Amino acid sequence: MNESMNKITWNSNLLFFLFFLALFLLALIDSAYWANVSQWREDQGMNIWLGFTQKISEISIGIPSSRKIPNPNGAVFVGAVLSIFPSLWWSSFILGIFNKIVILLFSYLAFNNKKFSLLFAILLLSLINLRNASCELWNNWLLISVNLLYFSVLIKYFKKRTFFYAMLIYLFILLPPSFYLGGVLNSICYFVCSTFVLYCFPVSEKKNAKNLSFNFIVLLIVIFLFVYYVYYPYFSTIEFKALVDFPKPPIHLRLERFIREIIRFPLTLIFFFCSFFKCSNLLFFC
Repeated sequence: MNESMNKITWNSNLLFFLFFLALFLLALIDSAYWANVSQWREDQGMNIWLGFTQKISEISIGIPSSRKIPNPNGAVFVGAVLSIFPSLWWSSFILGIFNKIVILLFSYLAFNNKKFSLLFAILLLSLINLRNASCELWNNWLLISVNLLYFSVLIKYFKKRTFFYAMLIYLFILLPPSFYLGGVLNSICYFVCSTFVLYCFPVSEKKNAKNLSFNFIVLLIVIFLFVYYVYYPYFSTIEFKALVDFPKPPIHLRLERFIREIIRFPLTLIFFFCSFFKCSNLLFFC
């Protein structure tokens, strides 16, 4: 009886693996096609050009936002990584594959039921807007993968309840603004969500004791690297006053745009343009 059940379980796991492998192969083909039509205009091209021509120590700010205020240099660092590939087609292709792997990872972790995981992965990978955005090096579109990675780590925390994953979900707060100034809203959402989760589901004391010192050292190192390479150069170049002192539309117009985006739900479940704050910021489960 046990051997029969083990065989059924093994066959089920093998079938699930084959389906996920097939999805990944289709994602490869899809990314190759989208790489043919991906655009490298002023924003995308400037990110990769700066990353290709400048040393990391010389990149203090990124490209300007729609408000003519420079973004931090996170997207330029991504451009530096993508610039090592032989052509812009390869850069788009690799970026698309990375984003689709993130989608598959999130889908795999989001459900205990493997059938639901597969259906959810197929749903996300079928979205035209998401497939298009996955191959483009826009600052705000990078936040899609950051958001999906954040919720993937949050799900892992629910399952493991260790200090390591608790540390990771708070470290994600540093990521969105490093790519795009509007990502401050993402970071606020991350902080509120993470704090609520840790308050309701605290770290397991037994699991917390293991490698606590090592995890804490890693936490400090990552924070130091972010401050040293991203935020210190940025605020050494840009005054904080410039980030808040710019003309804003009347409150009734911002409220009208905000309500319009709410009405467009569930499209805004993935693409949520927060017009209320007058910044084209991509939020996930905002």
